[in-house]
Amino acid sequence: MNNYPPPDPRRSSISFDEWIAIFIALGTIGTILVVSLVPKGRAWNFLSGLATGETTSQPIFTVRENPLAIFSPTEKAGEREIGDRASSQRTTTDESAVKSPQQQQTVIKSAETQTTPILVKPATSTEAEELSKDTLTPETTTLETDPPIAPGTVTPAVETVDPEQTTVEEPQLTTPSPELSSEPEAETVTEPRFEDVSPDYWAYPYIEELADRGIISGVSAESFQPNRPITRQEFAFILENAFENQPILKESNFEDVDAEVLSRLQQQGISQTNGFLSGYPGNRFLPNEDISKLHVLVALASGLNLTPTGDPNNVLQVYQDATQIPDYAREKLAATTEAGIVVNYPNPQQLEPNRPATRAEVAALIYKSLVSQGKARQINSQD
Repeated sequence: MNNYPPPDPRRSSISFDEWIAIFIALGTIGTILVVSLVPKGRAWNFLSGLATGETTSQPIFTVRENPLAIFSPTEKAGEREIGDRASSQRTTTDESAVKSPQQQQTVIKSAETQTTPILVKPATSTEAEELSKDTLTPETTTLETDPPIAPGTVTPAVETVDPEQTTVEEPQLTTPSPELSSEPEAETVTEPRFEDVSPDYWAYPYIEELADRGIISGVSAESFQPNRPITRQEFAFILENAFENQPILKESNFEDVDAEVLSRLQQQGISQTNGFLSGYPGNRFLPNEDISKLHVLVALASGLNLTPTGDPNNVLQVYQDATQIPDYAREKLAATTEAGIVVNYPNPQQLEPNRPATRAEVAALIYKSLVSQGKARQINSQD
């Protein structure tokens, strides 16, 4: 038997202080349940919730202030996956910031831009389980995650290269430069064909060109004898070589020409109109007689059918000795003068028509005749 007094019937069953204690206990229990059931990475934001009354499904990132908090491997994987999803929605990421090892352990990721505050309602146990499954259960698609960062290491910034802006330099081909030699290059010196015709001789280019073509030849292999007079037969052979398929003689019944030579000169035909050479009275050709410069020019004008365009007397006034030209030859010489065939060396105004033509003069006159016919190139000479 106890000594407690009987209960007072006027007193209520629970006092006011007891109700306060009950509310505090329930609030503490509720707080613990909410904290344990809210998915990781989500937090309360009373200001935005009270101001707008809206919620958003966009996750936010929080910093754990409790230094005693311990991350389990499962919790770290979930938070890592949530951080990777959020990284695709960020506008820009400050890749240049390097965090200390303490910050890498406590900070999962930080957004460069400020996100809108979110108010998250406490979820029931059923909603918490579904939300936990949606958040922590891996999806069927494989997410590319960065390898875990060991404490105390610094993550190097990765430079992203835009393939559209990447330019590929085309290889440049370089031609190897030739090796330079200190030794001077040997100059190519053309040896004169004939010993008696030096390169500074006035008719040297004419003689060399005609010799290259086989039109003229020297009196021997080493000598040309440029100042020696030329005979009528030698001149006929040069005409034959220079003007192929063109008649050389105007007539053929010469009694003083060797039959073999005459046969050769007749091979290209006989023509009174466009033959080069004619004979003297009595069927004579005088093959061994020196031919004068006058007769060389008359023969060229006859064989090339040259005629003057102006008055022959006016054309021939350029020569100081024009009065020495006979009347029958004045038209022919005027034609050769206009054609640019006449060569007077060393005085261009001295024709000297009755002087025997030299071998050098005949070479120059023949070459200039070929130039007038378009069969040779123009040569700059001293004449």
